[in-house]
Amino acid sequence: MKKIFAKLSILMLIITAIFGAGSRVSAEENKEVQPESAILTQEEKDEVGEILLSLMEASTSKNGRSALSNVSAEVQATITAKAEAIAAIQANSGSVFDEIYHGVNIYSAKITEDGKLNVNVRDTAVIWYHDQGAEENTDYCSYATTHDITMERVGGEWFVLRDSFDERMVTGIASEDILQAEETAEVIPATKDVLKNLGGGERGMNTVFTYNSTKLNNAIQYAIQYCGMTETQLMNHGYAAWDTGATHPNNYNSAYINLSSTYTDCCNFVSQILKAAGMSYDTVWYYDGWSSPLAWTNVIPFINHFDDYYTVEYVNSSYSNVYPGNPVFWRNQDTNHIMFCVGYNNSGYPVVCGHTHDIFRYPINWIGKTLETLKIATSNLHSHTQTWVHNTSYHYKICSVCRYLFTSGTHTVNSNGVCTICGATGVISPN
Repeated sequence: MKKIFAKLSILMLIITAIFGAGSRVSAEENKEVQPESAILTQEEKDEVGEILLSLMEASTSKNGRSALSNVSAEVQATITAKAEAIAAIQANSGSVFDEIYHGVNIYSAKITEDGKLNVNVRDTAVIWYHDQGAEENTDYCSYATTHDITMERVGGEWFVLRDSFDERMVTGIASEDILQAEETAEVIPATKDVLKNLGGGERGMNTVFTYNSTKLNNAIQYAIQYCGMTETQLMNHGYAAWDTGATHPNNYNSAYINLSSTYTDCCNFVSQILKAAGMSYDTVWYYDGWSSPLAWTNVIPFINHFDDYYTVEYVNSSYSNVYPGNPVFWRNQDTNHIMFCVGYNNSGYPVVCGHTHDIFRYPINWIGKTLETLKIATSNLHSHTQTWVHNTSYHYKICSVCRYLFTSGTHTVNSNGVCTICGATGVISPN
């Protein structure tokens, strides 16, 4: 089984997206002195890509706490912290991470006036895991993080001086510069009083939205399609690709603005999902681009609005009160964050998709926060629809809606080149 998944290339015929986030480095700090194509030779690009890939892999590999020779002490400290955080997730949840593959997409490379190289990178980590008592590689999930990295030549070799990132929604780790910047940032309270003082006349729903199976499937499919993972990123493991010029996450729905730079795209995305399910706009909750009300874009006003119509509960210790179709969130715990339940993993734990940290089928029992759920659905209305997906050598039976994994295996090919198990044509047996 492990061999099969270690060579995988599939399952992720499931999502189509390209994500590109803006750099946190200011224009002055990141001043470009020549076109990107003139900055690095192809050989140098390959070298930088390999270094960036090894940097991302270091904190998630089984020996991730070992020191790298080409990074600063500050960067090494974050590598160690991330490795310890990932180990803690496994220890606290009982899950075992069998394989973690990284895909690195490099979106910009600029030379600063002092000769350093700034690169903006999106790292997609695909985790294959199992829970206690299960076989290896029986489940999968993914998350992505944007990094702003500064490098320079030292003795003819690239040296990583700085890695600015925020992974608190996933591993709980952020680089020191992000934490220091937030200490001085102005915090604007988002309370019911603020919401009520927005102006605009009568507020509230005319008709309370309820799910049926079709509406729920529409919600789950939207969450899967637009959660920000790409077929290329999920099918390929251990790659670094130069995608300079990418400025918009193409598989974020371009009909909506991207609020990642303001750390509010998580709620913007959940609102989009509910709208796709069939929920009607009301006088408080609606989309209007950059003028969208707080109830659409911010966690606390969103919850304050909808808790007039639906029950809000703390997630219980068995996670049994979280159902597909319901937002899952935490609030007033240093940050506020919201995600959307799309189903369950093979161990029965709810899994979520979200933005501002793009996550795909991420188990909520890995999240070290006190969670709550907004109970739009009061039971599990989702029924799996099984389908085969395949690549040249392997096939996988999944739910066509929520991407639950039922089984996998190698093709058994007859003399006509047809797999006798899944029916795929033009395939080969890897054995």
